[in-house]
Amino acid sequence: MGELRQKSSTLPISVLPPEGSGTQVRIVLGPAQVAHVATAESLIRKKVDEIELELFSKQRRPVPPERKIPVACKFYAEGNCSRISCQYCHGPEELAVASKACLPAGMDIAGAKLARPAPVSSSSALTATPATGTSTSGLL
Repeated sequence: MGELRQKSSTLPISVLPPEGSGTQVRIVLGPAQVAHVATAESLIRKKVDEIELELFSKQRRPVPPERKIPVACKFYAEGNCSRISCQYCHGPEELAVASKACLPAGMDIAGAKLARPAPVSSSSALTATPATGTSTSGLL
């Protein structure tokens, strides 16, 4: 959060505790210019992804294919990847899932729009509320 506050010192950021058991922490951004909210959202999502991958490693759990980096693991290709929580893809099936998960909603691997957009996971949903002028408020 400190890095984010330095990069966007004029953007109001609030962290709201979970509303009950089993609910998630919410981060409220804005109101501010759309570009500032978008930058802050990108930084927060990147940091959350880093933390989640670190947790998989610390807990010695396998990384789900949709959370992996869409690049083939060079050690797996050589037959000697021993990392339980390897964040690279082991085989073409994982590579296809990881590649598809990295695409924007509604796009296929060739870059053409799909008939129906893919559903957005509730853990990564963003709610933006337009404010006055060129401002917006986002809720992660």
